[in-house]
Amino acid sequence: MELKVVNKGDVLETRAQEALNQIFEKQYCVGIPGEVKTILLFGIAFEGKKAFVVTDAINRD
Repeated sequence: MELKVVNKGDVLETRAQEALNQIFEKQYCVGIPGEVKTILLFGIAFEGKKAFVVTDAINRD
């Protein structure tokens, strides 16, 4: 999970996608034990009480 605060002029959806991209770029999933077969990923951007969430999943066999 990666969280982003939206600054003035930013778009919630864009910042949420940037958060999700950061999870892949910085390899947050490295080191998760092999017995974990599904990893859920969340990129969340928020501004006050508004939030936008982008999700993805990694399925390992």
